[in-house]
Amino acid sequence: MLASPVLRVLVGAGAATWAAALWPVLRDRTSWGFRLWWAWHRRFRDKQR
Repeated sequence: MLASPVLRVLVGAGAATWAAALWPVLRDRTSWGFRLWWAWHRRFRDKQR
């Protein structure tokens, strides 16, 4: 599915846009977004053990 270079570029641009939009939220440790992400991340990490 990701064989087409155009699709790959679009996915890459989308990921970069999301990262740029989410970076301030994830960087700010007092924000609700960071707390939500950290709780989910820890739960996911604990499941892998």
